[in-house]
Amino acid sequence: MRAELLRVLVSLVLAALMVFGFTRLIAVELEQAHALLYAALVLGLYALLGALRYSWRLNRFLRLNELSEAEYQWRRHGRRRKEAVTSKGARR
Repeated sequence: MRAELLRVLVSLVLAALMVFGFTRLIAVELEQAHALLYAALVLGLYALLGALRYSWRLNRFLRLNELSEAEYQWRRHGRRRKEAVTSKGARR
């Protein structure tokens, strides 16, 4: 959980630095930079969603690694039943 929060915090700081640097680069007054600040907010939300998605995938991977071999095979074959393959290798 700490790693995800750290990743989000770093992403938000980087987004803020990017917006600040970009506004200084093009010499835009702060009042005109509201659109850029909103873009940084969107970028931060995107980073948050990415971190949550990564966290979900990591938790799922760790949970699958903790399964017994029989449970793993059951889940694996349960997924493969959806994609039936004929003897010649063509999908049905």
